[in-house]
Amino acid sequence: MMDGLKKLLKSYKLSDQLVEHILSCGTMIEVKSLDSLVALDSISENMFYVKKGGLISQYFDEKSERERTTNFYLPDFQPFFVVSECYFEGLPSMCQIKAFTKSEVICYNKEDIMKLIEVSNQYRSFYYKNIIEALVSKEKLTSKLITLNSNILYSTLIKEYPEIIKKVPSKYIAEFMGVTPQWLSKIKKTDF
Repeated sequence: MMDGLKKLLKSYKLSDQLVEHILSCGTMIEVKSLDSLVALDSISENMFYVKKGGLISQYFDEKSERERTTNFYLPDFQPFFVVSECYFEGLPSMCQIKAFTKSEVICYNKEDIMKLIEVSNQYRSFYYKNIIEALVSKEKLTSKLITLNSNILYSTLIKEYPEIIKKVPSKYIAEFMGVTPQWLSKIKKTDF
């Protein structure tokens, strides 16, 4: 069976040699459940691909001293991701990226990515399409979070993002929605 990333790369009609080179540049990282892949205030100029499991992005609110889930990364939902402030600006991370289950992630160093972009037009197209898709997807989800009330937001997650509902623990979905797990339980009993 073909690995998800290899299948994705081949779908872009990249040469077998380029696909193998891209795969060889990545470093496989196993992240235990509840461990951080990227810590708060660290600098990670890496791009990641979720091969197995799932991770969340959590921001820490200093006033309330609480974490808030702001995004999800799964093999079938936003598998490519970067910590934007680190990757694009070289600044410390304003969030932590944490596994909610045992996960396998392929890590690509930004320098290796930039070298590939310089030498391969095919890879350049692949990279920009996927980085733009990831940023647009993140923006759409954030817009829904900001604008929709909790009942409509949950209904939207069910309809538009079923992989999140199926795979992410309710605790993190509630945290994302800004409600308690108990309130989310009441919302789930509502007919959609």
